[in-house]
Amino acid sequence: MRRMRAFKQPALRLFPVNTAGPRLLTARTNSTIHRATIRETREAPMRKHYLLFAVILSTVCVAPARADTFIVDTDTTLVGDLRGVKSRAEYSLVDVARYFNLGYNEITAANRQLNVWLPGDDKVVLVPSRFILPDAPRKGIVLNLAEMRLYYFRMAAEPGHLEISTYPVGVGREGWATPQMTTAVSVKKVKPSWFVPESILAEYLAKGTPLPPVVGPGPENPLGEYALRLGGSSYLIHGTNKPGGIGMRVSHGCIRLYPEDIENLFAQVDVGTEVRIVDQPAKAALHDGQLYLEVHPASSDDVTPEQLLGDATRRIARAALGHTVKVDWARVHAVLGEASGVPTVVGSLGPIDKRRRWVLIAGSFAAEQDALSLVAQIGAARLDSRAWKIADRYQVEVGPFADAQQADYARQLIRKRTGILALKIPPG
Repeated sequence: MRRMRAFKQPALRLFPVNTAGPRLLTARTNSTIHRATIRETREAPMRKHYLLFAVILSTVCVAPARADTFIVDTDTTLVGDLRGVKSRAEYSLVDVARYFNLGYNEITAANRQLNVWLPGDDKVVLVPSRFILPDAPRKGIVLNLAEMRLYYFRMAAEPGHLEISTYPVGVGREGWATPQMTTAVSVKKVKPSWFVPESILAEYLAKGTPLPPVVGPGPENPLGEYALRLGGSSYLIHGTNKPGGIGMRVSHGCIRLYPEDIENLFAQVDVGTEVRIVDQPAKAALHDGQLYLEVHPASSDDVTPEQLLGDATRRIARAALGHTVKVDWARVHAVLGEASGVPTVVGSLGPIDKRRRWVLIAGSFAAEQDALSLVAQIGAARLDSRAWKIADRYQVEVGPFADAQQADYARQLIRKRTGILALKIPPG
């Protein structure tokens, strides 16, 4: 039996924006599964037309999923798809976000041209359900603070494949920021009571709305119906009685999920499951010969544009490690400025003919991270560079260049930025 959400379902007309990455193959029910290869399923015959790029002209209203779930190869770095919907005047972007299991931050960043509460009728709304996976071990729970999204990784029944579920979350607000950490689920609790910390009691008392020291289960409990405690800390992954806060920095440090999402996650996660909380505003992936960059606003105002550029170039260098990738640096800067959270193509994979071109060797390192750091510094100067693993070392190569003059100019630029005088290799 399908479990409907406790809010009115928007009636939406769906059409594809594009289909790079594992595609949506089933109706969005409580058991939504995505596969990296196109397979028609009995549960979703209507998606056949979606995959054939036909506009669905009839009004569709199905029970939305509790999570986007993907079964992919273990080396997959990008999942999901982008879709468009035609808005209805009676539904806000927040309604669309809840329907498609997105957070407030995701739906608004991808649709800045629309009014959040009154988008109007028959407007195109981008549904940003494509995600670059965080740069972290593919095990247990990984939560990216900048993205405000949680990923749950486990081995699939199919050998050599991962099953990944992902959920939007709300995190700590300024002054109560959710910390980065590596920990594990220590306690699972159904219908938890909220033992209000002294600091929060004082905060609410000062506002003239005092709280009791303990809030029992029920509609007034901000923890919702389920809670997962992280290690020996006071931090929880829990539900909420205010789902409008998903995709916002509004909590006192805990991680909030939609009520239907925490129920789904709670049923799958065991005590002892590893949890990693990371902060990655920029993510990069090489997928089907294309280099993608996904950028979110930084979690802190202390992060400068230069630091964000440095982080993005390091992610790009890591994604392109061992490959020849032509990067469009102007597009990289545009994506950084937009910070829409939508994975965007910023380069492509392809062979470089070095027989009649000059290249520079900027360094050789025993540690991969040292090579990637240099690639990032060189990339910030908008020079094409890459790291190759040769035997037990990582070599940083720059270029190619059409002539010796261009190679000399790049060589001097690298020296100015890094202090390294690169080795110039002539054609041949």
